Amino acid sequence: MCASIINPISTADGLIRYGETGLNVQRIFAISSADFLKMHEDLLCRGLKVRCPNAGAQIDFVLYCHSLTVSGAEVDILISEFNTAQLGDGTDMKHALSLAKLYFHYFTAGHRIQVIRTDNSQSTADLCIDGVKCDLKVRHDQTEKRMEPHGNLLSEGKSDEYYDIFWEEIRSMEHDLSTAIRNRVQSGFVQADCIILDLSNHFHSWNYHRLLSLQKAGEINGLSADPVAAIAGACILFSPNNARDLRRTGFHPEAFWGYLPLVTGNAR
Repeated sequence: MCASIINPISTADGLIRYGETGLNVQRIFAISSADFLKMHEDLLCRGLKVRCPNAGAQIDFVLYCHSLTVSGAEVDILISEFNTAQLGDGTDMKHALSLAKLYFHYFTAGHRIQVIRTDNSQSTADLCIDGVKCDLKVRHDQTEKRMEPHGNLLSEGKSDEYYDIFWEEIRSMEHDLSTAIRNRVQSGFVQADCIILDLSNHFHSWNYHRLLSLQKAGEINGLSADPVAAIAGACILFSPNNARDLRRTGFHPEAFWGYLPLVTGNAR
């Protein structure tokens, strides 16, 4: 849990630090540290409170929300949800950040989208897209946790052996992904008409090839680079690009989308 307020610190070479963590916004996004701090200051004026020293999440949230405000969107509820999430564990922050990403993609694509403020007294949907109530689920990858017992291989200079095990873990995860998705999805239809499942734990190319392989196997439909329509009784797969790609300039979020076919009668 994070409590005290944190102020970001910039360096001359473009690094933005939140506590002990930092990212070079100049190299990754071609945004100067001074310009980023102006974006951050604008969100502070809108109510943002930085409590967790997670530079990646904090910087992404600022960039998504700043882009939304430039496009004319209201971000007050997104900020409120992110502030509250920082008082919980890391999974809460991932969910709040994923919500901001979803909002960005659907809003900029011209969809009617509304974030539903969290009500701890009852289970509610997370957002409404084109009149359809949607619940966001974020898949939490356990690969890093399963690799912890093998961490000594890196310190012993056995990186090849370590990454052989790492890639085996990823390949084995692909085999059970379809079942895991369905198990994660079914509980969400209690409070919403449509489920959106964020699969963004891995780098962008892996997400794409993972979804493409599932489409070829008939496990998903409609793989697309544009947000797909929210449909009652459907599950949308959402895979945003979280890579820190130094070959691109500027903040240009991308994502892949698709539908998970659900067996009739299982959705409710």
